[in-house]
Amino acid sequence: MIHTKIALPENPEAEVMHIGPDQLPYICICEPLDYRVDSTISWHWHSYFEVAYVAEGSLECRTPDHRLQLEKGEAVFVNASVLHMYRKTSPGPCIIYAHIFDSRFLAGNLSSGIYHKYIYPIIKSHAIQLQPIRPSNYHQSQMLDALNA
Repeated sequence: MIHTKIALPENPEAEVMHIGPDQLPYICICEPLDYRVDSTISWHWHSYFEVAYVAEGSLECRTPDHRLQLEKGEAVFVNASVLHMYRKTSPGPCIIYAHIFDSRFLAGNLSSGIYHKYIYPIIKSHAIQLQPIRPSNYHQSQMLDALNA
């Protein structure tokens, strides 16, 4: 899949990713923050879910309402359409793997029972913006192991 950031005049923070109907609705982007201006991935949003895994260093993930500190080996779930940014908070390299996926990746299609019962309520919940994924929780540690494989 091609990943393109397009500045839309009506919404310059929107990140547009083209996923065709014949493509897997998933992309993984390796982001070394050291090579970015101010070691920051600036404010942006997209209509996809994101799970960002910290492979090296530490960083802060922010939304307008929340701040979350993440260390190497941790991750964060960012809900669809949530304005967010990342900023490196430690010396040395800082690398994240951003796993970005459409709800079709989990539900199959937008008319499925899985989508309506489980996915849609998460997308529409303003209470679910960021969810840390930490190794201290057994089920979350299994997810982190899979992300690091």
